[in-house]
Amino acid sequence: TPPVFDLEPNDTTVTCVDQVPPASVITANDNCGPVDVTVADTNNGGSGCGDDPYIVTRTYTLTDMCGNETELVQTITVINQPPTVDAGVAQDLTCDVLTVQLSGSAVSNNDGGNITYQWTTLDGVIDSGANTLTPVVSAPGTYTLTAVEDTSCEPVSDSVVVVQNIVKPTIH
Repeated sequence: TPPVFDLEPNDTTVTCVDQVPPASVITANDNCGPVDVTVADTNNGGSGCGDDPYIVTRTYTLTDMCGNETELVQTITVINQPPTVDAGVAQDLTCDVLTVQLSGSAVSNNDGGNITYQWTTLDGVIDSGANTLTPVVSAPGTYTLTAVEDTSCEPVSDSVVVVQNIVKPTIH
């Protein structure tokens, strides 16, 4: 009779290739004596992004002294997740407040990848800090924070609006 696994490793999904676990230590029972365990990994060459997950197929093969074999296939799926991005709350420019500091945030969903930031605008003015989470701006407009994580696939963006709230004085 072929050897029998004592404990079978489970299929799993992770968010980063670095999180693919090493092969499990496998023990087996067999009536022919000691069992030889071999492990072979293959992958599908996927990118790990969206509809193209990176899939590791790990095959454990048990072979007993009589030449009987048992195989078990473990599937490890890697699906990278983009960071969570928030451009912050709307801000007001006034007669007294000529510049505002935006307050964006970005959180890794891939267990701590490095995130880079870029603020852009088509109708405002970024005075400083365009590559930080907290740029200084001096004109009304829509400001877009784009974040890219080195372990994710696609940049993600969020926008915030800065308005000019200037009330003309009234003459009495």
